[in-house]
Amino acid sequence: MSDLPADSGGLAVRLLGPVEISAGERRCEHMPLGLRVLLSVLALSANRVVAAGALIEALWGEEASRARERNLHAQVYQLRRRLAELEPGAGAERLVTAPPG
Repeated sequence: MSDLPADSGGLAVRLLGPVEISAGERRCEHMPLGLRVLLSVLALSANRVVAAGALIEALWGEEASRARERNLHAQVYQLRRRLAELEPGAGAERLVTAPPG
């Protein structure tokens, strides 16, 4: 979790109150619930690998399955797109995949 001022130029993730991300003057405030949950779990685990099973449990309250793993990949793709919109050229690097998550 970061509490950077909006004009600092860095990525800020706000988890208290409405979940939102911002970079400089750019903001992404209105996200579907699944993306807010995914962002929150990842932000609370910043710089650590989060297992795919843990993300699936947080998002859907279910054990991992092929179908849920595909759903997770779609959610991560959507979050990467939003990060890339906020930080052109750097957003995709903020969210990387590494075993086991």
